[in-house]
Parts: sequence; structure tokens; C-alpha cells
Amino acid sequence: MTVGLLERELPAAEIVRPASEDDIDKVLAEAAARADVLAVVGGDGTVNAGARAALTHDVPLLVVPGGTFDHFSRAYGIESPADAIAAYRNGRLGRVDVGSVQSTDEEQLFLNTASFGAYTEIVDRRERLERRLGKWPALAIAAVRTLRRSQPVELDVDGHRRRVWLAFVGNCVYGTPGAAPSWRSRLDDGRLDIRVVATGRRVPRVRAVAAVLAGHLPLMPGYRAWHAGGLELWSPAGGCASPATARCRRWRAPSASPNTAGPSPSSAPPSEPRGVRMAGVRPGRGRERRY
Repeated sequence: MTVGLLERELPAAEIVRPASEDDIDKVLAEAAARADVLAVVGGDGTVNAGARAALTHDVPLLVVPGGTFDHFSRAYGIESPADAIAAYRNGRLGRVDVGSVQSTDEEQLFLNTASFGAYTEIVDRRERLERRLGKWPALAIAAVRTLRRSQPVELDVDGHRRRVWLAFVGNCVYGTPGAAPSWRSRLDDGRLDIRVVATGRRVPRVRAVAAVLAGHLPLMPGYRAWHAGGLELWSPAGGCASPATARCRRWRAPSASPNTAGPSPSSAPPSEPRGVRMAGVRPGRGRERRY
């Protein structure tokens, strides 16, 4: 249905239909190399891959909703394929920040969030259940099933040793303190939204579940939150990422200036002043210019 609409409304567009066995990164890179605007139909995972190709080839990215949740396209103000077509036709470009998780031999980009510890499992379980049960029942079940068994991971967080139980890193600042934030007022504020729950030897599982269900993570013992331009993680046991050393860094829009609060920013290299160009722009969603 979505592809048919694009073919009707944008007849000059080249439509690429990857096969299930194709390498999506390779397909997107090849398309971006010959595109004036790279349009990506899919959910947040596909959009992340599209952002990587768009950055590499310096072309604007047009997000066309087509996934289960479409968190990023909704945050950008594109609710439907028709919205995406209108955004393309208005001839304006926005620029949004891109988060980057870097290790010794690879880099992964994210437009929404990165997570580690129990948070990753909670999110994965919630998303599997959300379409069938709704967001909040799915979150409740995911929290109970995950937090009753998960164990903290010993990490160095910006040079400080912590037993981290769950952690969330958002690309730009999210507006709610809950365990499943989805709203951002800006996508180019130049900051990472970092939320970490560290524990001692005794893990407060009952209070953790209560805090998740109440939608207020600050109720959890050991909760800390801050905004920064980067975050450096190191795991002696390799339990955070493979390989064990990772950096969470951001590319920021040229107009943004980092605003750091709480713990000192990491010793990671300064963020590259760069963001992905987006076809179409909504008020408060990014710096604007025309094609």
C-alpha cells in the first residue's frame, strides 16, 4: 500500500525492493550513492540504517512510516506516508542529531535510544507484546519478567566503577522520567539523555518493578540522570558490549551547543558537529533551509 502510494505520487522516484536475503546496509548505501534524496520505508531499525547511508553519502533522508512503532518518524512529525510525501514536496530540509555507539572495530548509529543491562531486555519484551496488549500492559509484563531475574553488570561509567542494573541513553532529551519515554521536544538539542540505575549487592527488585509501573524511574534506589555530549563505558568482563570497550557519542546539529549537567562529561573525543539532513521539517524539530 505504501509503495503503491509512492509510485503514484512520485512517479519519477526509483523504487528499490530489497529481498529478504539482501544486506540492507549495502542496498541502502548503493541507493544513497545515486540519490538526490534517500527515502526509507520501514521502522526504526531500517531508519537507523538509512541514516548511516545518508550520512556517508551526504544526501537528505526522507522517513516514510512503515514499521510497527515508527517512534522516530512520529517524533519528527511524520505520522503517515502521505505526511512524508508532503514533507518532500515542501522543499525544506531539517537537520537532526544522530547518536553513535563506538567500539574498537565498529560503530552503530541510533536516532532514538541505546540501552544496556536489563533495560535492553525490558524494551525488547515490551515491543514484542505492545501491538497485542497495548503499551502499558506490555511494559508491566516485560518489567516483571525481566527484573525478577536480571543481574547487574560491573562497568566503568565515565571512569567510575558501578554495578549497573539498567541504563538508557537517549538521542536528545526525552520529556518523561518513565521507563518507556517516547516524546522529545527537539531533535537537535546537542545532548544525550543518560539514565542509569546502579545497585549494591542487594538488588531492589520489588521497588524497581513498582518504579517502572509508576512511570517514574527516579523512585528506584541508585538512579542517576544527566545530560552530556558523550558517555564512555568499559566492561572488564565484556558484559556491556562486544568488544568490551564502547563509547556513546553524538553528532550534533551545527546550531546546537552542548549543555552538561550532573557528572562530568566523559573523556571521549569531542563530538563531530554533524547531523543527518532530513527532507521536510516541523516547528521545533531542527534547523531549516530549502533544497
